[in-house]
Amino acid sequence: MTYKYAISRINTGGAKAVIWADDDHNTVELYRSHGRMVDSFGGRFVTGGDVGTDEWELRWVNMETDYVLGLPEQSTTRRGTTGRTRRRPRHGSVL
Repeated sequence: MTYKYAISRINTGGAKAVIWADDDHNTVELYRSHGRMVDSFGGRFVTGGDVGTDEWELRWVNMETDYVLGLPEQSTTRRGTTGRTRRRPRHGSVL
């Protein structure tokens, strides 16, 4: 992730977090636990969705921390931007 940010000229580091569980686990509690972990970094780590993560999972994380990107209310609107997604790369591409 650090390399992706560097080529996009975003002045930040990068990391990934993975929640890997089978169907026998309490999904809500796993995502809320992840939110508590993210919150423990006090803004030095911000999480977001990826493949297999939808709005519900992000909302469960958001129950424990504000450091979540990708919620619908954070998306770009006609009048500008809202939420934490205001900071966009000036260069780079979206795949």
